[in-house]
Parts: sequence; structure tokens; C-alpha cells
Amino acid sequence: MNNLDPIKDFRKRIPTLTKENYLEWRLCISICLRQKKLLAYCNKPITSALDAENPTKSESDDLDASNEARALITSTLDSRTFSELVNEETSQNSHELWKRINKHFASSSFNSKARVWSWFLKVTYQNDLRTCISECCRCLNEISLVGLEVGDIILAFTILTKLHEEFQSLIKKITLNTKQQGNPD
Repeated sequence: MNNLDPIKDFRKRIPTLTKENYLEWRLCISICLRQKKLLAYCNKPITSALDAENPTKSESDDLDASNEARALITSTLDSRTFSELVNEETSQNSHELWKRINKHFASSSFNSKARVWSWFLKVTYQNDLRTCISECCRCLNEISLVGLEVGDIILAFTILTKLHEEFQSLIKKITLNTKQQGNPD
């Protein structure tokens, strides 16, 4: 019988959070936290347990789970992100840490939108269509995450311009086909 711990194996797949990979990191860390039944401690505050002098068994269990969630999250932060986001408050409260990370990376601020759009524009075709499409999909997810409202036509044409010259005849067929025009869903 194989005694592999699927959580431990999955934990190895959680990327270190950097400014470039927030969406992938969030999906992976959320799956892991959910599997370990810790995500709720990130999504809701447990202030009564934090403030209790003599916590009940339930409050103590909540504190332990919150501490485990916080340890898991902080272990996946790169040093720059850690120093920017972990302070006295967030180092003691998984909910506040989670909130701060999400606000920092998924905010709809001008800076977040500019960072994501700039990243999308820098994606180029590197002789591998699958990789180019994958990178564009990651960018589109990030664009959606930060609430950047760009028309579907602009996004579609921007993606088409990223493709290599060998695909130009296909691009012409796509852009000239009136049945294909409309929502790219």
C-alpha cells in the first residue's frame, strides 16, 4: 500500500508567490487550504479566539487551524512579498494576511491593471503555439481578476497579432469570416 500524503505532494506544487503569478498561486494555495479545511480561517476573522485569555477547546482549535493556514501561506511567499505584506497584524492573523495579499495583488487599482495589461502586451510567440495560448489564457484570467474592462474584439485582435507570420493566412480567414465575428466564447 502506498502511503503518500496527497496534501504534502500537492504542497510542493504551490508556486512561490511573486508579483507575476498571483492567479496561479491563489488557485493552488486555495485548493490546498480547502483540502486541509483551513480556507475558512482565511476567509473569516476569528477575533474572539485571538482575544481570549483562556480560550475554549473550540477557540483553541480555531487558533491552531488559523496558525497552520498562516504558516502555509507565509511559506509560499518570496522574500520581497513577505517583507511587503507581513507585519505585526498579519503575522498573527490568517484572515488579515489573506485579505492583505488579495488586496495587494487582485486590487482593481490603476497600478494592478497597468501591470496586468503590460504583462499581456509582452507575451510573444516563441515558436510554440501551445505555450503562447497558455500564456494568453493566464493573462486573460489576470485581466478578469483585476477588473480590467477591455473589449473582446480588442483582446482577440491583440492575441492574433502575437502569432507568428506562418499563421497569417489562418488569421485572415478568421478575421474575414463574418460568422466567426462576435463574442469569442
